[in-house]
Formats: sequence, C-alpha cells, structure tokens
Amino acid sequence: GEKVKNRKAKLKKQDLPAGEVDMEESEVARLSEVAEAYTIYQNLLHEAGVLDFGDLINYTLKLFQERPRVLGHYHQQFKYILVDEFQDTNYAQYELLKILAQPANNITVVGDDDQSIYKFRGASISNILEFKHDYPQAREVFLTTNYRSYQNILDSAYEFIQLNNPNRLEVKLAGKGRSLSKKLIGQRQGQGIVEHVLYNNVQDEARGVVEKIIELQKKNKVDWNDFAILVRANSQAAPFLQALRQAQLPHTYVANRGLYQEEIVISLISYLKLLDNYHESGALYRVLTDEPFSLGQDDLAKLSYQANKHTISLYEALKQATTIGVSTAGFTQINKLLELIEKHTAVARQHSAAELYVMIVNDLGINERLQHPAAVRDAQFLTAFYQRVQRYETDSSDRTLAGFMRYLALELESGEEGELPPDTEEGPETVKVVTVHSAKGLEWRYVFMVQLVDKRFPSVERREAIELPIELIKETLPEGDIHLQEERRLFYVGLTRARDGLFLTRAHDYFGKTTKRPSRFLFEMGMVSEAEMSAPAGKLKVVPQLIAKSPASFNVPDSFSFSSVSAFKKCPLEFKYRYLLKLPAPGSASLSFGSTIHKTLEIYLRRWQQRLGITQGDLFGSKSHKPQLPSLAELKQIFGESWIDEWYESVEQKKDYREKRGPEQLDNFFKEISQHPPRPKYLESFFKIGFGPYKFVGKIDRMDEVSGGVEIIDYKTGAEPAKGLEKVDRDQLIIYQIAAEEFFRQQAVSARYWYLQPNSFSPDFVADQKQQAVLKVEYQEKIAIIVKTIENNAFVVAHEDAPKHDCHYVKLGLA
Repeated sequence: GEKVKNRKAKLKKQDLPAGEVDMEESEVARLSEVAEAYTIYQNLLHEAGVLDFGDLINYTLKLFQERPRVLGHYHQQFKYILVDEFQDTNYAQYELLKILAQPANNITVVGDDDQSIYKFRGASISNILEFKHDYPQAREVFLTTNYRSYQNILDSAYEFIQLNNPNRLEVKLAGKGRSLSKKLIGQRQGQGIVEHVLYNNVQDEARGVVEKIIELQKKNKVDWNDFAILVRANSQAAPFLQALRQAQLPHTYVANRGLYQEEIVISLISYLKLLDNYHESGALYRVLTDEPFSLGQDDLAKLSYQANKHTISLYEALKQATTIGVSTAGFTQINKLLELIEKHTAVARQHSAAELYVMIVNDLGINERLQHPAAVRDAQFLTAFYQRVQRYETDSSDRTLAGFMRYLALELESGEEGELPPDTEEGPETVKVVTVHSAKGLEWRYVFMVQLVDKRFPSVERREAIELPIELIKETLPEGDIHLQEERRLFYVGLTRARDGLFLTRAHDYFGKTTKRPSRFLFEMGMVSEAEMSAPAGKLKVVPQLIAKSPASFNVPDSFSFSSVSAFKKCPLEFKYRYLLKLPAPGSASLSFGSTIHKTLEIYLRRWQQRLGITQGDLFGSKSHKPQLPSLAELKQIFGESWIDEWYESVEQKKDYREKRGPEQLDNFFKEISQHPPRPKYLESFFKIGFGPYKFVGKIDRMDEVSGGVEIIDYKTGAEPAKGLEKVDRDQLIIYQIAAEEFFRQQAVSARYWYLQPNSFSPDFVADQKQQAVLKVEYQEKIAIIVKTIENNAFVVAHEDAPKHDCHYVKLGLA
C-alpha cells in the first residue's frame, strides 16, 4: 500500500505528457486493485483459519524474525542443513534457510543452475547464483562424472548451454583467474546417436517417431520402457498418443496434473454434467459415444440433425428417437440411457454426490471394465476422483450432486486440472510420453524431443496475469532475456535425459496458414543452417481434392461463413462440433437479446418499407403522399411479440434486458430514424459469394438506398469497442461490401456498425479494390486450411495453434 502511495506522489511531481499520465494513472489504479484483492484474500484465509502453501513459508519466516526464542529452539534442533535441487527454491524459502542456518552456517546446497526450469512456479535462479556472495567461505565441489550418457550427447548439450553465458554459475565462479568447468565427463565408451529428423507434417512426424521406436526396439532388443517422447507442453502430446494407439504400442502419458483430462474421468464428469443439466448437449454427445452406449455414427447424425432442425437440445431429440429412423440397436441403447438418467436423477435428490458416484460406476458397468489387467491405471484415476468428491463433502455443507458440480465448474474455470495419483502399479513395458518439465530427474535409453519449431520450443513468453511492479520484487533479477534463458535450460534438461540416442524432430506443416520455421535451438546446436532460419515461412499450397482422406475424416461443407471461419480461428474443436457434427450449443442472454432486437428491427422496417411502397428489389413505389414512420409504441409492441424468453441466467437479468436495455436501445433507434428516415432496400438478406473455389455465405442486416448506391448497416447490441474497429470488424464490413457488389449488384458507398446501446456509429469504411482482393486471398487461404484440417481430421493439432482459451470441448474430452 505504501509503495502504491509513493508512486502516486511521484506521478504528481513529474511533468508528463497527458497520454503518459493516463497510462501511469491506469497502472496505479491496477496496483491499488491488486493490493486490495490480496488483502481481501488474506483476510478470507484468516477468517477460515487456513493457510495457503505460500503462507506456510511466509508465516514461519515471520515467526522466526519476530520470536527469537522460537528461532533459537530450531537452531538447537537443526545443526546441519542439506538442501537438494537448490536451483528450484524461491526467494522466501532461501530467506528461511539463511535464518535457520545462522549463526554456524553449517549449510550444504546441491544444485545445477543449468537445470533451473521452474520460474513459472516461483523458483528463483538468483538463489544459486548469489549463494557464494552470501557465503563467501563456502567450499565448492563440482560433480562432473557422468554414468548415464555417451560423451557426444553430453558434449552437444554442454556446447548448447554455453549460449546462456555469462549468466551461468560456471562463469560467475570462474572470475579472478580461476578456471572452473561444469563440462560432464562420460564414463561409457562409444558413440551415441544425435540426430535431427525433418518430416512433411505433424502426422508424418508422429508416425515417423513411432516407426523409429519400433525399429530400434526390434534391432536392439530393448524394452518399451527405454523410450520417451518429450513434448514442450501437454497440448502437444495428442498426435503422438494417437500414433502410439494406432500402432498398438504400450504407452503411458506421464503428468503430475491432468486428472480431469483423463478419458475415464472425462466420461464420468460428462455423465454427472448430464444429470445436473439434461440439456448439456456436449456432455450428452460424449456419453452417447462412450461405453456402454456407443451409439453409431448414423444414429448420432440423425439425432444431431433433429436437434438442429427443430432448435431443440440433443436430450429432447433423444425423446423423439422413434420418429426419426434411429436403428433398433440405437433405440435400445437410448432407452437404456434414459432409464438410467431417470433412476440417477431420483437418487440425486435423496443421496450425496459420493453415494451417487458409487451407484453410477456400477450401473454404467465401469467396475466390470476395470477388472481387466490393462485398466489398472483407469482404476487409480477413478479412485482419485472419488476421493475428490469425498473431500468436497467433508469441506461443504451442500453434499448434493448439484453442489459438487458447481464446485467442479469453478475449479475447471480457474484452470485446475486435478492432481494425478502416483502410478504404484506401473510396469516396465511402456513408452513414456512426458513433458520436458516432468522429465527432469529421469532418463531413458532413447529420447525423442518433438515439434522443435518456432514459437513451440522455445515457447512464446506469456506475461503474468497479475504482474508485480519491479519495486516489490526482492530477489535479484537476472540480466538478459530471462524467458529465452529459461527455455534454453529446459531444452538442456531434455537433451541430458538421453543415454544412447537423442532424436530431435520437427515438421514443415502443423496445419496452420504457413509452414513452420525450425526452432532457434536447432540452429544453435548446428542442426539447421542460417539460410533455413532466415527463410520466410512459406504459404502452404492446399489442393483439397488431392489430399487423401483419413478413415475418420468428415465431408467438407458446401459453404463457409464469417461465423464458421471465426469459430475455427478461435477454437477448431468448436468448429468441428458446431459446424460439422451440428452439436447443439447452449445459448446465452446476449444471443437471445441480440436475436430479439434484430427480429424487432426487421419487422418494424418491413412495415416502413410497405408504407414507402418499397419491396426488396423494387424501389418504384407511390410517392403521392409523405408516409409516416410506424410509431415508437408500435416498435415496442413488436419487441414484446419478438421476445426470446430463453437462456437468461436469472429473473433479474431478464428484467434488465427486457425492461431497461431493450427499451433504451429502441428509443435510440427510433430517435435516429425519426431524424433521418431511411429507405431500406434489403433487410436480413442472404448472400452467396465465391472466394476462389470456396462458397461463402452470410446475411446482411440492412442495406439502405442512398445517393450513388447503398449504405450497409450492421446492428450491434453490445458496447462500442473503446479502441475502435479491429481487423476482424473491418473484414466483416469488407465481406458485406463484396457481397453488395457481386451478389446484389449494388454499389456500396458506405458500410458501418450501429451500436444501439450508446446510439453511435462506427466511422464509414469502404474498401478499395486492392483491399477487397487482399481479403479474398486471405479468406481463401483460411478456408483452405479448414478444408485441409477437415479432410485429415486434424482438429486436435489445429487446436494447439489456436489462441489460448477456456475450451469447453477439451473439458468434455471431445478433442
């Protein structure tokens, strides 16, 4: 709080330009909010009588600093302190160690600054770099004998990590004429394999890695346990897991977290979601495709079609199964599911979530499936999830399923993945797929480091969601590019996991818009040339009809739309389930309200068209009298008749939209058109245009006849963006302009958004021929990527490159 006040005081004393003052004031306000949130959070902990993990250290440190007698007791108890993995400690932990070690300072730390890879969870590399400064008399012992790897593997890793100089312990301790070396000396005779392999696309890369594993296993008579595939992020594991499954190789996906993403747990959560809300179509789709129901694709397609055709949920479509031609086998499974839903819903009213859990596991036949020897790990996952349910019941007064599902939703929304249980039954015969972070401390005979391309490894630096100002950071911050140095250390950890063979793989094509450049780390290791690094990322040539379809591919849609292309960019999985499988999506208050307003204005303006004597495509009505606009009362009556009474979260929210926002926007609309009566020529009009070989469809809210052509207007019921039009908004207006000229044969002289809530218009935007041509090429390329993804069923891979978001479909295991 004091430092925020000081910053405010300094701000007042500086003669800054207005723009900089605004930025500084905004930052001060942000810091004040963060400080207040932290205070409230700490108060909540105190009121509940609990400590979080950070407090366990912080309050112990505070206790020792304020209570010397307590500290003295522990000085007597702990004569010697030994710290392993010292490079992974944080600032507070080191402060605690220092105060405990006093005054004798009998402290020994073991660590390797080149393996400091946990900055994301608070580890401070400055601790190990500053240790000699804090304890100048400390004796140094360098452990450089290596019994794991062949020398050429060690040399490759050592030469690579030198690029982090001078911010390495080896360099810092070697001053004043001292010559120190951390170069590891291998004790094994012979040469290991260090190989860079390039593939055409990510699917080829995954298949190629698996084929190489099979080849090495047969050739060298080694165990499957001797192989590991290292990925930079959990999300990159999917294609390799799929390739291992297709090859029927025993494999284990190793992670510390991710319980809620395990297939067996996702299946159970989906069923629980269904009981909590019958109309959760995504959860129901997962249940229908999973054991014990396993509905066929034809039956699923009929159900999805029925749901979309009649704008009903998938559950409501199930109730109509007899009328839509579902197969006899499918109908049997649907009846079985409906009976179980009815039974479990009744139980949920009377029993706790844990009791219901046990019944569901038995009724769905999960217990029987877990008797198979290969299902040991699944049994561990379900036990861990059951324990999670029990912990919830212990901590909460609401022991119902609904209460637990609300709690689970909050956990998932916060990014919690669920802690995985230790694999106590793990056998030796599995290929491991593991993140590089989780691989630390482990070793394998053959290691495959995969997807070594630009922006994946090294990853793109992501700013902290809540950044602390420099003034509040007590540790000594390293110099240089901190993120790149950490990524380089992480890569070094991966390299040094290999005993006999190290394979560094990448692909040109990860089903994005352009080819991928190599990782800079491959260049730093001498694996790729400077020319390959500096070559521009090439545009992918996509010829859809020449791409062989995978067995699980989908039919390419006849046409695309602005919303479908936008959905793919945001979340390829959403595109798959909304636009290919036609899975009904839940609505929202904003969607219902927006549809109501659009329908209201369309009906109102059609009445105005009739009074003008204008019909779509006919502007030559009678002009013998001056027509009067339909009244404001008539407009509001249409609003009431068009009201969509669905998807509002509460009575209060619905009342706000219906009695406040709606009337306000209608008042704004009526005031504007009363002052400037329009001559609407097209209302909510469909169009179809071509982007290269692809059809593109859409609907324009309104086109008015104006001097020289037509004016395009698109209604927005939300707030006007503070920073003006973004590219995606301009793109939509350009598409409307192209449609006006190519489909409606009208000259667009103006295109703008009308924000009804503040009653403001975006600036007129009319694209020239060059801008239109650029957009056509851009959207042709975007659609080509979508087509390629559809025909290769590569949505999981495409999802890896999508903007980070809270993905509903990943949570349901529909990846």
